[in-house]
Amino acid sequence: MSRERLYIWILAIAGGLIFIFSNLFWLLPFIEDVERAAERYQLEIARRVSTQTQFFLEKRLRELSLLVVDILEVNVQRAAVEKIEKKFLERHPEFLTVSLTPSQLPPDQYFLGPVERQQDLKTILIKVPLIYADFDLKTVVDLSEVVAAVSQERIGRLGRVRIFDGQGNLVVGETRELGPPGKILTATIAVPGLGWQVLVEDPIIEAHANKFKAIRLAAILILVGMAFVAILVWSFRKILMIALRERQLHRAKSEYLALMAHQLRTPLAATKWNIKTLLDADWGPLTKKQKKFLERSYESNEQMVKLVDDLLNIIRIEEGRFGYKFVKTDLAQLLEKLVTGFRQQAKQARVVLFFRRSKKPLPKVSVDPEKLNMALSNLLDNAIRYNHPQGKVEVNLEKINNQFRIAVKDTGVGIPAKQMNRLFSKFFRADNVVKLQVAGFGLGLYIVKNIIDRHGGQIAAESKEGQGSIFTVVLPLR
Repeated sequence: MSRERLYIWILAIAGGLIFIFSNLFWLLPFIEDVERAAERYQLEIARRVSTQTQFFLEKRLRELSLLVVDILEVNVQRAAVEKIEKKFLERHPEFLTVSLTPSQLPPDQYFLGPVERQQDLKTILIKVPLIYADFDLKTVVDLSEVVAAVSQERIGRLGRVRIFDGQGNLVVGETRELGPPGKILTATIAVPGLGWQVLVEDPIIEAHANKFKAIRLAAILILVGMAFVAILVWSFRKILMIALRERQLHRAKSEYLALMAHQLRTPLAATKWNIKTLLDADWGPLTKKQKKFLERSYESNEQMVKLVDDLLNIIRIEEGRFGYKFVKTDLAQLLEKLVTGFRQQAKQARVVLFFRRSKKPLPKVSVDPEKLNMALSNLLDNAIRYNHPQGKVEVNLEKINNQFRIAVKDTGVGIPAKQMNRLFSKFFRADNVVKLQVAGFGLGLYIVKNIIDRHGGQIAAESKEGQGSIFTVVLPLR
Protein backbone atom coordinates (compact mmCIF):
# COMPACT_ATOMS: atom_id res chain seq x y z
CA MET A 1 0.00 0.00 0.00
CA SER A 2 1.44 3.34 -1.04
CA ARG A 3 2.03 6.16 1.38
CA GLU A 4 -0.63 8.21 -0.39
CA ARG A 5 -3.24 5.49 0.12
CA LEU A 6 -2.20 5.08 3.76
CA TYR A 7 -2.73 8.78 4.29
CA ILE A 8 -6.15 8.47 2.65
CA TRP A 9 -7.12 5.60 5.01
CA ILE A 10 -5.87 7.53 8.03
CA LEU A 11 -7.85 10.58 6.95
CA ALA A 12 -10.92 8.39 6.37
CA ILE A 13 -10.59 6.80 9.84
CA ALA A 14 -10.04 10.22 11.41
CA GLY A 15 -13.07 11.55 9.52
CA GLY A 16 -15.12 8.58 10.75
CA LEU A 17 -14.04 9.21 14.38
CA ILE A 18 -14.82 12.90 14.06
CA PHE A 19 -18.18 11.96 12.59
CA ILE A 20 -18.92 9.58 15.49
CA PHE A 21 -17.95 12.10 18.19
CA SER A 22 -19.82 14.90 16.44
CA ASN A 23 -22.96 12.76 16.57
CA LEU A 24 -22.39 12.07 20.26
CA PHE A 25 -22.07 15.79 20.94
CA TRP A 26 -25.30 16.32 19.04
CA LEU A 27 -27.11 13.38 20.65
CA LEU A 28 -26.60 14.16 24.34
CA PRO A 29 -28.08 17.70 24.30
CA PHE A 30 -30.87 16.44 22.04
CA ILE A 31 -31.88 13.75 24.58
CA GLU A 32 -31.81 16.33 27.38
CA ASP A 33 -33.97 18.72 25.32
CA VAL A 34 -36.51 15.97 24.59
CA GLU A 35 -36.80 15.10 28.29
CA ARG A 36 -37.21 18.75 29.26
CA ALA A 37 -39.77 19.32 26.50
CA ALA A 38 -41.86 16.38 27.75
CA GLU A 39 -41.70 17.67 31.33
CA ARG A 40 -42.60 21.23 30.29
CA TYR A 41 -45.49 19.93 28.19
CA GLN A 42 -46.94 18.05 31.16
CA LEU A 43 -46.43 21.02 33.51
CA GLU A 44 -48.24 23.35 31.08
CA ILE A 45 -51.22 21.00 30.95
CA ALA A 46 -51.25 20.60 34.74
CA ARG A 47 -51.02 24.37 35.21
CA ARG A 48 -53.82 24.97 32.69
CA VAL A 49 -56.15 22.47 34.42
CA SER A 50 -55.23 23.94 37.83
CA THR A 51 -56.07 27.46 36.62
CA GLN A 52 -59.40 26.32 35.15
CA THR A 53 -60.30 24.54 38.39
CA GLN A 54 -59.38 27.60 40.48
CA PHE A 55 -61.38 29.92 38.23
CA PHE A 56 -64.34 27.53 38.56
CA LEU A 57 -64.20 27.68 42.38
CA GLU A 58 -63.71 31.47 42.50
CA LYS A 59 -66.64 32.01 40.16
CA ARG A 60 -68.89 29.86 42.36
CA LEU A 61 -67.75 31.75 45.47
CA ARG A 62 -68.44 35.13 43.79
CA GLU A 63 -71.93 33.94 42.88
CA LEU A 64 -72.50 32.77 46.45
CA SER A 65 -71.27 36.14 47.75
CA LEU A 66 -73.94 37.89 45.70
CA LEU A 67 -76.54 35.43 47.02
CA VAL A 68 -75.42 36.17 50.58
CA VAL A 69 -75.92 39.90 49.94
CA ASP A 70 -79.44 39.25 48.64
CA ILE A 71 -80.31 37.13 51.68
CA LEU A 72 -78.94 39.69 54.13
CA GLU A 73 -80.98 42.45 52.44
CA VAL A 74 -84.23 40.64 53.41
CA ASN A 75 -82.94 40.08 56.99
CA VAL A 76 -82.95 36.29 56.50
CA GLN A 77 -86.76 36.10 56.43
CA ARG A 78 -87.58 32.51 55.50
CA ALA A 79 -90.31 33.21 52.92
CA ALA A 80 -88.22 35.82 51.14
CA VAL A 81 -85.10 33.64 51.38
CA GLU A 82 -86.90 30.70 49.74
CA LYS A 83 -87.89 32.90 46.79
CA ILE A 84 -84.33 34.18 46.45
CA GLU A 85 -82.93 30.63 46.60
CA LYS A 86 -85.42 29.44 43.96
CA LYS A 87 -84.48 32.25 41.55
CA PHE A 88 -80.80 31.64 42.22
CA LEU A 89 -81.08 27.93 41.34
CA GLU A 90 -82.96 28.80 38.14
CA ARG A 91 -80.21 31.22 37.05
CA HIS A 92 -77.31 28.97 38.07
CA PRO A 93 -77.92 25.35 37.03
CA GLU A 94 -74.48 24.31 38.29
CA PHE A 95 -75.83 24.73 41.87
CA LEU A 96 -77.94 21.67 42.68
CA THR A 97 -79.18 22.71 46.15
CA VAL A 98 -79.03 25.80 48.33
CA SER A 99 -80.07 25.96 51.99
CA LEU A 100 -79.38 27.75 55.27
CA THR A 101 -77.91 25.86 58.23
CA PRO A 102 -77.01 26.98 61.77
CA SER A 103 -73.74 28.90 61.83
CA GLN A 104 -70.58 26.81 62.25
CA LEU A 105 -68.02 28.76 60.25
CA PRO A 106 -65.92 31.72 61.39
CA PRO A 107 -66.39 34.98 59.42
CA ASP A 108 -64.49 35.38 56.13
CA GLN A 109 -63.88 31.65 55.76
CA TYR A 110 -65.55 29.07 53.57
CA PHE A 111 -65.72 25.28 53.78
CA LEU A 112 -65.22 22.74 50.99
CA GLY A 113 -66.57 19.25 51.59
CA PRO A 114 -65.39 16.01 49.99
CA VAL A 115 -66.29 15.17 46.41
CA GLU A 116 -69.33 12.89 46.18
CA ARG A 117 -71.18 11.16 43.37
CA GLN A 118 -74.90 11.82 42.91
CA GLN A 119 -76.28 9.58 40.20
CA ASP A 120 -74.06 10.37 37.16
CA LEU A 121 -72.73 13.66 38.57
CA LYS A 122 -69.74 14.49 40.73
CA THR A 123 -70.52 17.19 43.27
CA ILE A 124 -68.84 19.16 46.04
CA LEU A 125 -70.31 20.71 49.17
CA ILE A 126 -69.54 24.42 49.74
CA LYS A 127 -70.45 26.40 52.86
CA VAL A 128 -70.04 30.16 53.28
CA PRO A 129 -70.91 32.19 56.39
CA LEU A 130 -73.61 34.85 56.46
CA ILE A 131 -71.77 37.71 58.10
CA TYR A 132 -73.75 39.30 60.95
CA ALA A 133 -76.25 36.39 60.88
CA ASP A 134 -76.33 33.06 62.73
CA PHE A 135 -76.50 31.01 59.56
CA ASP A 136 -74.23 29.41 57.00
CA LEU A 137 -75.15 29.10 53.34
CA LYS A 138 -74.85 25.45 52.31
CA THR A 139 -74.84 24.43 48.64
CA VAL A 140 -74.05 21.41 46.50
CA VAL A 141 -72.22 22.27 43.25
CA ASP A 142 -72.03 20.19 40.08
CA LEU A 143 -68.39 19.58 39.01
CA SER A 144 -69.27 18.76 35.38
CA GLU A 145 -67.41 21.87 34.17
CA VAL A 146 -64.18 20.67 35.81
CA VAL A 147 -64.74 17.14 34.49
CA ALA A 148 -65.23 18.52 30.96
CA ALA A 149 -62.05 20.63 31.21
CA VAL A 150 -60.01 17.57 32.19
CA SER A 151 -61.58 15.36 29.52
CA GLN A 152 -60.50 17.83 26.81
CA GLU A 153 -56.81 17.39 27.66
CA ARG A 154 -54.92 14.71 25.73
CA ILE A 155 -51.54 13.28 26.80
CA GLY A 156 -50.49 11.09 23.88
CA ARG A 157 -52.23 7.75 23.46
CA LEU A 158 -51.75 6.38 26.98
CA GLY A 159 -51.39 9.42 29.24
CA ARG A 160 -54.05 10.84 31.55
CA VAL A 161 -54.95 13.84 33.73
CA ARG A 162 -56.36 13.33 37.23
CA ILE A 163 -57.41 15.63 40.07
CA PHE A 164 -57.25 14.59 43.75
CA ASP A 165 -58.78 16.43 46.70
CA GLY A 166 -57.00 17.29 49.94
CA GLN A 167 -57.69 13.82 51.40
CA GLY A 168 -56.20 12.05 48.38
CA ASN A 169 -59.56 11.05 46.95
CA LEU A 170 -59.88 10.96 43.15
CA VAL A 171 -62.06 13.89 41.99
CA VAL A 172 -61.75 13.60 38.22
CA GLY A 173 -59.90 11.10 36.01
CA GLU A 174 -59.42 7.46 35.16
CA THR A 175 -58.40 4.64 37.51
CA ARG A 176 -56.71 2.36 34.97
CA GLU A 177 -53.09 1.32 35.59
CA LEU A 178 -50.41 2.90 33.40
CA GLY A 179 -47.46 0.81 34.49
CA PRO A 180 -44.82 0.54 37.25
CA PRO A 181 -44.28 3.82 39.23
CA GLY A 182 -40.66 4.16 38.09
CA LYS A 183 -41.63 4.05 34.43
CA ILE A 184 -44.20 6.86 34.44
CA LEU A 185 -43.40 10.54 33.86
CA THR A 186 -45.53 12.68 36.18
CA ALA A 187 -46.15 16.38 36.79
CA THR A 188 -48.06 17.73 39.79
CA ILE A 189 -49.51 21.22 40.33
CA ALA A 190 -51.48 22.38 43.38
CA VAL A 191 -54.79 24.20 42.89
CA PRO A 192 -54.45 27.42 44.98
CA GLY A 193 -57.14 27.86 47.62
CA LEU A 194 -58.55 24.34 47.21
CA GLY A 195 -55.91 22.01 48.55
CA TRP A 196 -56.40 19.85 45.47
CA GLN A 197 -53.65 18.40 43.27
CA VAL A 198 -53.59 18.10 39.47
CA LEU A 199 -51.59 15.04 38.38
CA VAL A 200 -50.52 14.53 34.74
CA GLU A 201 -49.10 11.08 33.92
CA ASP A 202 -47.64 9.49 30.81
CA PRO A 203 -45.57 6.29 30.42
CA ILE A 204 -41.92 7.19 29.87
CA ILE A 205 -41.78 4.97 26.82
CA GLU A 206 -44.33 7.30 25.19
CA ALA A 207 -43.30 10.62 26.78
CA HIS A 208 -39.66 10.08 25.79
CA ALA A 209 -40.39 8.37 22.49
CA ASN A 210 -38.29 10.92 20.61
CA LYS A 211 -35.34 10.22 22.90
CA PHE A 212 -35.35 6.50 22.11
CA LYS A 213 -35.66 7.26 18.41
CA ALA A 214 -32.63 9.53 18.66
CA ILE A 215 -30.57 6.79 20.34
CA ARG A 216 -31.46 4.30 17.62
CA LEU A 217 -30.64 6.86 14.95
CA ALA A 218 -27.27 7.60 16.53
CA ALA A 219 -26.41 3.89 16.43
CA ILE A 220 -27.37 3.77 12.76
CA LEU A 221 -25.30 6.89 12.07
CA ILE A 222 -22.25 5.37 13.72
CA LEU A 223 -22.60 2.13 11.71
CA VAL A 224 -23.54 3.83 8.45
CA GLY A 225 -21.14 6.72 8.11
CA MET A 226 -22.08 7.42 4.53
CA ALA A 227 -25.55 8.58 5.66
CA PHE A 228 -24.10 11.44 7.75
CA VAL A 229 -25.61 14.37 5.85
CA ALA A 230 -29.06 12.78 5.45
CA ILE A 231 -29.30 11.82 9.13
CA LEU A 232 -28.07 15.26 10.21
CA VAL A 233 -30.86 16.88 8.18
CA TRP A 234 -33.36 14.45 9.76
CA SER A 235 -32.14 15.25 13.26
CA PHE A 236 -32.34 18.99 12.60
CA ARG A 237 -35.92 18.47 11.41
CA LYS A 238 -36.78 16.69 14.67
CA ILE A 239 -35.25 19.49 16.74
CA LEU A 240 -37.11 22.07 14.69
CA MET A 241 -40.38 20.18 15.21
CA ILE A 242 -39.82 20.18 18.97
CA ALA A 243 -39.06 23.91 18.95
CA LEU A 244 -42.18 24.61 16.88
CA ARG A 245 -44.25 22.47 19.22
CA GLU A 246 -42.98 24.37 22.26
CA ARG A 247 -43.72 27.65 20.50
CA GLN A 248 -47.26 26.50 19.70
CA LEU A 249 -47.78 25.43 23.31
CA HIS A 250 -46.48 28.77 24.55
CA ARG A 251 -48.74 30.65 22.11
CA ALA A 252 -51.75 28.51 23.11
CA LYS A 253 -51.05 29.22 26.78
CA SER A 254 -50.77 32.98 26.15
CA GLU A 255 -53.96 33.03 24.08
CA TYR A 256 -55.79 31.07 26.75
CA LEU A 257 -54.65 33.37 29.56
CA ALA A 258 -55.47 36.47 27.49
CA LEU A 259 -58.95 35.12 26.72
CA MET A 260 -59.63 34.24 30.37
CA ALA A 261 -58.33 37.61 31.56
CA HIS A 262 -60.45 39.58 29.10
CA GLN A 263 -63.52 37.49 29.92
CA LEU A 264 -63.00 38.19 33.61
CA ARG A 265 -62.61 41.93 33.07
CA THR A 266 -66.24 42.50 32.02
CA PRO A 267 -67.96 40.87 35.05
CA LEU A 268 -65.38 42.38 37.39
CA ALA A 269 -66.03 45.87 36.00
CA ALA A 270 -69.80 45.34 36.32
CA THR A 271 -69.38 44.10 39.89
CA LYS A 272 -67.20 47.10 40.75
CA TRP A 273 -69.77 49.52 39.31
CA ASN A 274 -72.66 47.86 41.16
CA ILE A 275 -70.87 47.84 44.51
CA LYS A 276 -69.72 51.45 44.03
CA THR A 277 -73.31 52.47 43.29
CA LEU A 278 -74.47 50.86 46.53
CA LEU A 279 -71.61 52.41 48.54
CA ASP A 280 -72.46 55.85 47.15
CA ALA A 281 -75.99 55.35 48.54
CA ASP A 282 -77.56 55.81 45.09
CA TRP A 283 -80.14 53.17 46.05
CA GLY A 284 -80.73 54.46 49.54
CA PRO A 285 -78.80 54.80 52.80
CA LEU A 286 -76.81 51.85 54.18
CA THR A 287 -76.36 50.60 57.69
CA LYS A 288 -72.83 50.40 59.09
CA LYS A 289 -72.84 46.61 58.74
CA GLN A 290 -74.02 46.77 55.15
CA LYS A 291 -71.44 49.40 54.28
CA LYS A 292 -68.65 47.40 55.92
CA PHE A 293 -69.68 44.26 54.04
CA LEU A 294 -69.83 46.12 50.70
CA GLU A 295 -66.43 47.71 51.33
CA ARG A 296 -64.95 44.23 51.81
CA SER A 297 -66.61 43.05 48.62
CA TYR A 298 -65.23 46.10 46.79
CA GLU A 299 -61.70 45.37 48.06
CA SER A 300 -61.97 41.70 46.99
CA ASN A 301 -63.13 42.78 43.55
CA GLU A 302 -60.21 45.21 43.25
CA GLN A 303 -57.82 42.37 44.13
CA MET A 304 -59.30 40.27 41.34
CA VAL A 305 -58.92 43.20 38.91
CA LYS A 306 -55.23 43.45 39.88
CA LEU A 307 -54.77 39.71 39.28
CA VAL A 308 -56.31 40.03 35.82
CA ASP A 309 -54.02 43.00 35.05
CA ASP A 310 -51.02 40.97 36.20
CA LEU A 311 -51.98 38.12 33.89
CA LEU A 312 -52.27 40.51 30.94
CA ASN A 313 -48.89 42.07 31.81
CA ILE A 314 -47.29 38.60 31.92
CA ILE A 315 -48.65 37.87 28.44
CA ARG A 316 -47.34 41.21 27.08
CA ILE A 317 -43.91 40.56 28.63
CA GLU A 318 -43.62 37.07 27.16
CA GLU A 319 -44.81 38.24 23.72
CA GLY A 320 -42.47 41.27 23.72
CA ARG A 321 -45.35 43.78 23.69
CA PHE A 322 -44.59 45.36 27.08
CA GLY A 323 -43.48 48.68 25.57
CA TYR A 324 -41.05 50.98 27.38
CA LYS A 325 -40.62 54.77 27.08
CA PHE A 326 -37.42 55.92 28.76
CA VAL A 327 -37.20 59.55 29.89
CA LYS A 328 -35.00 61.46 32.33
CA THR A 329 -36.72 61.12 35.71
CA ASP A 330 -36.18 62.39 39.24
CA LEU A 331 -36.19 59.16 41.25
CA ALA A 332 -36.55 60.95 44.57
CA GLN A 333 -39.69 62.73 43.38
CA LEU A 334 -41.09 59.50 41.90
CA LEU A 335 -40.55 57.63 45.19
CA GLU A 336 -41.96 60.51 47.24
CA LYS A 337 -45.23 60.40 45.29
CA LEU A 338 -45.32 56.62 45.44
CA VAL A 339 -44.86 56.48 49.21
CA THR A 340 -47.46 59.21 49.70
CA GLY A 341 -49.95 57.17 47.68
CA PHE A 342 -49.41 54.14 49.95
CA ARG A 343 -49.75 55.96 53.26
CA GLN A 344 -53.51 55.34 53.48
CA GLN A 345 -53.05 51.60 52.83
CA ALA A 346 -50.29 51.48 55.43
CA LYS A 347 -52.51 53.32 57.94
CA GLN A 348 -55.35 50.85 57.40
CA ALA A 349 -52.93 47.96 57.90
CA ARG A 350 -51.51 49.68 61.02
CA VAL A 351 -48.05 49.75 59.47
CA VAL A 352 -45.62 52.67 59.81
CA LEU A 353 -44.22 53.80 56.43
CA PHE A 354 -40.91 55.73 56.13
CA PHE A 355 -39.08 57.23 53.18
CA ARG A 356 -35.41 58.11 53.56
CA ARG A 357 -33.40 59.73 50.77
CA SER A 358 -29.96 61.16 50.31
CA LYS A 359 -29.62 64.75 51.52
CA LYS A 360 -27.50 65.61 48.48
CA PRO A 361 -29.21 66.53 45.19
CA LEU A 362 -29.47 63.49 42.96
CA PRO A 363 -29.14 63.51 39.16
CA LYS A 364 -31.98 62.39 36.95
CA VAL A 365 -31.84 58.90 35.46
CA SER A 366 -33.25 57.48 32.23
CA VAL A 367 -36.14 55.14 33.15
CA ASP A 368 -39.71 54.40 32.16
CA PRO A 369 -41.52 56.09 35.07
CA GLU A 370 -44.77 54.19 34.53
CA LYS A 371 -43.15 50.74 34.47
CA LEU A 372 -40.73 51.53 37.30
CA ASN A 373 -43.63 52.87 39.37
CA MET A 374 -45.46 49.57 38.72
CA ALA A 375 -42.47 47.54 39.92
CA LEU A 376 -41.85 49.61 43.06
CA SER A 377 -45.60 49.70 43.82
CA ASN A 378 -45.59 45.92 43.83
CA LEU A 379 -42.70 45.82 46.31
CA LEU A 380 -44.39 48.37 48.60
CA ASP A 381 -47.75 46.61 48.37
CA ASN A 382 -46.16 43.30 49.37
CA ALA A 383 -44.23 44.91 52.22
CA ILE A 384 -47.47 46.34 53.66
CA ARG A 385 -49.82 43.41 52.97
CA TYR A 386 -47.50 40.74 54.38
CA ASN A 387 -46.54 42.76 57.45
CA HIS A 388 -47.65 42.54 61.07
CA PRO A 389 -49.83 45.11 62.83
CA GLN A 390 -47.57 47.85 64.27
CA GLY A 391 -44.94 46.76 61.77
CA LYS A 392 -42.65 49.04 59.77
CA VAL A 393 -41.83 49.56 56.10
CA GLU A 394 -38.81 51.67 55.19
CA VAL A 395 -37.93 52.89 51.69
CA ASN A 396 -34.36 54.12 51.12
CA LEU A 397 -32.88 55.89 48.08
CA GLU A 398 -29.17 56.56 47.70
CA LYS A 399 -26.56 56.99 44.96
CA ILE A 400 -23.46 54.80 45.13
CA ASN A 401 -20.83 55.52 42.47
CA ASN A 402 -22.66 55.31 39.14
CA GLN A 403 -25.69 53.47 40.47
CA PHE A 404 -28.92 54.23 42.28
CA ARG A 405 -29.85 51.90 45.12
CA ILE A 406 -33.51 51.58 46.20
CA ALA A 407 -34.20 49.40 49.24
CA VAL A 408 -37.64 48.38 50.54
CA LYS A 409 -37.31 46.96 54.04
CA ASP A 410 -40.18 45.51 56.09
CA THR A 411 -40.74 43.71 59.38
CA GLY A 412 -43.26 41.26 57.94
CA VAL A 413 -43.63 37.49 57.74
CA GLY A 414 -40.47 36.95 55.69
CA ILE A 415 -39.72 34.18 53.20
CA PRO A 416 -38.62 30.59 54.00
CA ALA A 417 -34.93 30.12 53.20
CA LYS A 418 -35.56 26.93 51.18
CA GLN A 419 -37.88 28.84 48.81
CA MET A 420 -35.73 31.92 48.15
CA ASN A 421 -34.44 30.49 44.84
CA ARG A 422 -38.00 30.46 43.45
CA LEU A 423 -38.87 33.97 44.59
CA PHE A 424 -39.00 35.64 41.16
CA SER A 425 -40.61 32.77 39.24
CA LYS A 426 -44.16 32.78 37.90
CA PHE A 427 -47.02 31.58 40.12
CA PHE A 428 -44.76 31.26 43.17
CA ARG A 429 -46.14 32.01 46.61
CA ALA A 430 -44.26 31.13 49.78
CA ASP A 431 -45.81 28.52 52.08
CA ASN A 432 -46.17 30.92 55.01
CA VAL A 433 -47.93 33.49 52.79
CA VAL A 434 -50.41 30.92 51.45
CA LYS A 435 -51.43 30.13 55.04
CA LEU A 436 -52.33 33.80 55.57
CA GLN A 437 -55.07 33.42 52.89
CA VAL A 438 -54.09 36.72 51.27
CA ALA A 439 -55.31 36.91 47.65
CA GLY A 440 -52.67 36.62 44.95
CA PHE A 441 -51.37 34.56 42.05
CA GLY A 442 -47.63 34.90 42.63
CA LEU A 443 -47.10 37.02 39.51
CA GLY A 444 -46.01 40.36 40.98
CA LEU A 445 -42.33 39.66 41.64
CA TYR A 446 -41.96 37.99 38.24
CA ILE A 447 -43.19 41.23 36.64
CA VAL A 448 -40.94 43.31 38.91
CA LYS A 449 -37.82 41.35 37.89
CA ASN A 450 -38.64 41.68 34.18
CA ILE A 451 -39.08 45.45 34.52
CA ILE A 452 -35.82 45.89 36.46
CA ASP A 453 -33.93 43.66 34.00
CA ARG A 454 -35.27 45.72 31.09
CA HIS A 455 -33.84 48.84 32.79
CA GLY A 456 -30.42 47.19 32.88
CA GLY A 457 -30.64 46.89 36.66
CA GLN A 458 -30.63 44.15 39.27
CA ILE A 459 -32.96 43.09 42.07
CA ALA A 460 -31.98 41.05 45.11
CA ALA A 461 -33.78 39.89 48.24
CA GLU A 462 -32.70 39.12 51.78
CA SER A 463 -35.16 37.58 54.20
CA LYS A 464 -35.60 35.67 57.42
CA GLU A 465 -38.88 33.94 58.05
CA GLY A 466 -40.84 35.74 60.73
CA GLN A 467 -38.45 38.73 60.83
CA GLY A 468 -38.99 40.54 57.54
CA SER A 469 -37.41 41.10 54.15
CA ILE A 470 -35.24 43.59 52.27
CA PHE A 471 -35.67 43.98 48.51
CA THR A 472 -32.86 45.94 46.87
CA VAL A 473 -33.12 47.42 43.38
CA VAL A 474 -29.95 48.71 41.70
CA LEU A 475 -30.32 50.91 38.61
CA PRO A 476 -27.43 52.18 36.47
CA LEU A 477 -26.97 55.93 36.10
CA ARG A 478 -27.48 56.65 32.42
